[in-house]
Amino acid sequence: MTASGLKAWRRFWPSGCLGNATGRDPSSIRSCLLVLVAICLVPPTLAAALVIVQAYRDGRAALVGRAEGTARSLMAEVDDRIRGAMSALQVLATSPSLASGDLQAFREQAERVVPYQAGNNVVLSDLQGRQLVNTLVGGGEPLPAHGNPALQSAVIATARPAVSDLFIGGVTRRPLVAVEVPVLIDGRVAYTLAMGFFPDRFGQLLANLQPEADWIIAVFDRTGTTVARTHLAERFIGQKGVPGLMAAIARSDHGVLELDTLEGTPVFSVFQRSAVSGWTVAIGVPKQTLLARLRLWVTVLAMASALLLALAIGIAGRVSRRIAGAIESLVPPAQALGRGDEVDVPRLPLEEADALGRAMVSASQLLRERTHQLGEATQETQAARVQARRLEHEASHDPLTDLPNRARFMQLVAGHLERYRGEGVSFAVCFVDLDDFKPVNDRHGHQVGDKLLHGFAARLAGGVRGSDHVGRLGGDEFAVLLDDVSPEQARAVAGILTQRLSSPYVVDGLELRVSACIGVACCPWDGTTAEALLAAADAAMYRAKAAGKGRYEMSGFGAL
Repeated sequence: MTASGLKAWRRFWPSGCLGNATGRDPSSIRSCLLVLVAICLVPPTLAAALVIVQAYRDGRAALVGRAEGTARSLMAEVDDRIRGAMSALQVLATSPSLASGDLQAFREQAERVVPYQAGNNVVLSDLQGRQLVNTLVGGGEPLPAHGNPALQSAVIATARPAVSDLFIGGVTRRPLVAVEVPVLIDGRVAYTLAMGFFPDRFGQLLANLQPEADWIIAVFDRTGTTVARTHLAERFIGQKGVPGLMAAIARSDHGVLELDTLEGTPVFSVFQRSAVSGWTVAIGVPKQTLLARLRLWVTVLAMASALLLALAIGIAGRVSRRIAGAIESLVPPAQALGRGDEVDVPRLPLEEADALGRAMVSASQLLRERTHQLGEATQETQAARVQARRLEHEASHDPLTDLPNRARFMQLVAGHLERYRGEGVSFAVCFVDLDDFKPVNDRHGHQVGDKLLHGFAARLAGGVRGSDHVGRLGGDEFAVLLDDVSPEQARAVAGILTQRLSSPYVVDGLELRVSACIGVACCPWDGTTAEALLAAADAAMYRAKAAGKGRYEMSGFGAL
C-alpha cells in the first residue's frame, strides 16, 4: 500500500486501533472490533469463492484417488484367487494317485480341494485333450474333449501354469475361466490339471469389496471380454468393454479417463491391469455422484457463510460491550489503589478480570500441589503396568528358555485354527523331543542340562521363520507351529530342523552330542483342534524315536 493510500485508510480506521492515537481522540473497543470484523470478512468471502471454484477439482481428484486404490485392491484380490488356485493345483499335481493311475482316488482328492479355492470344478486331461476326470460329472459318465485346447497346448508346450480368457465350458456350456497347470511324471508332462471358475465367483468377490453401491466395477480378460460385473452382469458378461476403455487398457496398465459405460452412464473410469493374469479391473464412478455432492456442499457452504456473517457482527458487538464494561468497572478500584484506600473489586462479567486479583497466589500453590500429586500417581501407574506386563509374561513363558509355555503354545495353535476356518490358511505342528538328554543330566548335572536346553531352544528358534512359533512343552519336549505351509513344505522344514538340532553343543567347555526326533501334524488333514494336532504330532514323534535317533515322521496325510 502506498503512503497516500495508508493516509486515506487511517481516516476511516479508528486511530487507537492502530496503536498510536497521539493528538487524536482515543478509539473505543466497540468501534475497533466492529471494524476488525468488517475487514476479516473480506478474506473469507474471497476464500469461499476460490473454494467453490476448486471444489469440483478436489472432489474429483479425491474420488478418483479412492477409486484407484479400490481398483488396486480388487486386482490384488483377483490375483490372490488365481494364485491360490495355481498353488492348490500344483500341490494336487504331485498326488501319488496320478503316478499310479488310480483316477478314482485322485478324483476324491480333487473334490476335497475345490471348496477351499472357491472353484467350480477340477478337470484332469491327457495330452490328446481327452478329459479323464471332471468333478462336475459322476464317475463312469462320458466326458467331452478339453474345453480350451489353446490353453492346454500352451501349458503342455511351456510346462508352466497358465490362465485362460473367458470361454464356453465343454460340460456346462456356460462361460467360465480356468487356471491350468502341467502334471509332471518323471520330468515330463503327462497330464494337465485345470480348475474352472464361473463368472459369478468373481462377481461375488467384487460385490463383497464394492465400497459404493453406485460404482460400476468390471473385470476384463486379456481380450477385453467382460468376465465379471457388479451391474447388469447377466446382460454384459461375455461382451467386449467400451472401445475407449479398451484402447486405454491397450496403451497402459493403469489410467483414468472419462467415458460412458455400456449402459450409457457417464463416469470417471479408472483401471488397473494385473501382471499375473493380464486381466484388468475397471471402476466407473458416476459423474452424477460427484455433482450431487458438490451441489450439496456449495449450498451448505453458502448458507454457513451467510450465517457466520450475521453471527460475527452480533457477537462482535456483544463481546465489545462485555470487555468495555469489565475494563470500566476496574477504573474506580485502580483509582482507590493509587490513593492507598481499601480496594473493593465487585464481581465482573469476565472471568479473567474477576479472578486476576483474587486467585493468583492460591492457584499457584494449588498447581504445585497438583503437579506433585500427578507425578506420584504417574510413577505408581507406570510401576503397576510394568509389574502387570512382567507377571503376564511369566505366566505365559517358560522361565528357562523364555519360550511360550504349553498353555501359551496351545493358544497360538487355537488362533491359527480360527484363521484357517476364516481364511483357509493351512499350517503344521511339530513335536520335538531330545534324544539322550537324560544321560547328559545324570552325568554332568542339572546346571549343564539347563544350559543345554537353553542352547537347544535358541537353535530351534533360529531355524524357523519370524512368522512361526516355538514353545517348550516341558522337560526336553518342545513344539513348533509352522505358519502357512503345505505338508510337503512342513516335511522339508522338519528335515532341516532335524539336521540343525543334531549338531554338537558346547556347554562350559564340554562338547555334548545329542539329537532330536520330530513328529509333524498338518492342519486340516491331521486334525482341526489344538489337542488333536498336538496328539498326532506326538504320535508321529514316537514313531520317529522307534526308528532311531535324529529322525522325523509325518502324521496322517503328510505321510502320503
